Amino acid sequence: MADHLMVMARHPGLRPTETAGARAWGPPYAVWLPLPLLVIAVPHLFAVMR
Repeated sequence: MADHLMVMARHPGLRPTETAGARAWGPPYAVWLPLPLLVIAVPHLFAVMR
């Protein structure tokens, strides 16, 4: 990865010309952040409810 970035830094013609769309960026972290918290919290909640 570092080699690819170094080559693109030295040769601007090799850089991508179009901007990345929303699909390339992926969903924001705000969407994925609660998932691991829920995975951890759900068993604890069930243990407390017993």
